[in-house]
Amino acid sequence: ERSVGVRLRRELRGLMFGWSDSKLDRGLDAFDKREWRRARRLLEDALQEDERANGFYHLGILYWRGLGGPRLIRLCIGGNLIVTGLLFAASLAGQAGPAAIIVAIVPIFIASGILLPTATVTALHLHGRMAGTASALMGTASFGVGALASALVTAFADGSELPMAGVMALLGLGAFAAARIAFRSGDHDFEEMRAG
Repeated sequence: ERSVGVRLRRELRGLMFGWSDSKLDRGLDAFDKREWRRARRLLEDALQEDERANGFYHLGILYWRGLGGPRLIRLCIGGNLIVTGLLFAASLAGQAGPAAIIVAIVPIFIASGILLPTATVTALHLHGRMAGTASALMGTASFGVGALASALVTAFADGSELPMAGVMALLGLGAFAAARIAFRSGDHDFEEMRAG
């Protein structure tokens, strides 16, 4: 259905305006059809002739995914869940002083620094032609979750680190569950993209 629409659009433009598809258009069409090698070749050629953000964006996704981006997301979310769970357990036992919090926060910040841009690219690759809208939605959701987490910690504040550790563990569990659902729905072309 989608390829029929692409062909019709191409033919109508050619008939009505005498336009032919550019290499960038053909590269984006190949990307939509998951023809990774062809998409990479066309996008690289198109960007040599005319630098466009949309082409760089899609080519960047091909390179990023070829480097194992989705596996990196799984690794960071799993690590985040373990660290936040350990911090929460230490807080429940009364053993989470400032040193334990710092030791836990450093890997969480490192994982967040990897996860935020990586998750954004993963989400945007599904909506490449509406990347601005998808990016705005991701930013809004990110700030909204941060505001909600702050409100929860404040609501349960008792002078200890337990509310903070509990909210962090809860968010780590939520991220893990969301990632499991998202990856289960199945984009199974990672290896194919790496080969391309």
